[in-house]
Amino acid sequence: VSEYLVYDRVNVVVVDWLSGSAPPYTQACANIRLIGAIVGRFIIDLEKYFGIPPAHVHVIGHSLGAQLAGYMGEYLKSRGRILGRITGMDPAEPSFEGTDPLVRLDPTDAALVDVIHSDAGPIITGGLGMYQPVGHFDFYPNGGISMPGCGTGFVDSVAMEDGNIPYGFRRHIGCNHARAYEYFTESINSMCPFMAIQCSSWEEYWLGN
Repeated sequence: VSEYLVYDRVNVVVVDWLSGSAPPYTQACANIRLIGAIVGRFIIDLEKYFGIPPAHVHVIGHSLGAQLAGYMGEYLKSRGRILGRITGMDPAEPSFEGTDPLVRLDPTDAALVDVIHSDAGPIITGGLGMYQPVGHFDFYPNGGISMPGCGTGFVDSVAMEDGNIPYGFRRHIGCNHARAYEYFTESINSMCPFMAIQCSSWEEYWLGN
């Protein structure tokens, strides 16, 4: 939020759905359908009462929040409107990979859907994000599976969070997953633009193809 407020004169709305995202995971997955509709209704009210069209709204979501953004876009489409942009930061993989576009984030949910994949390894190995491309532009930094700086010990993870043990534990088990929003946050005001190269796969990139 703070990076966007530095970037430009914008209004930022934060959706607090902490209780709705609590375990069990299957219930959290079910909750995003309702929450997506509620926030979609809010966006329509922004247009109705303040003259802010959905086309001027940029929705940003991480993990299940990225899939929630897809439901928001779907709700608005059903009301004859379309979001301006959705940024999905490592969209959640369990219950969504390979499913119908209607029940996950997909390119039709906004005029522009851009996605950062940072923890796209198989769920059996601890990967929490989707490998499947689901946007107009899908970015796979460092291959999208294992991020530099992750895989450190628990003590190092706590140190990176200034001694905060709960945050350190979260970083320790979800470092790759968190990298997506860290990369996005850094990109907002960075003086060093992030470069991307279109390629069919990470292997083809390394082969120079």
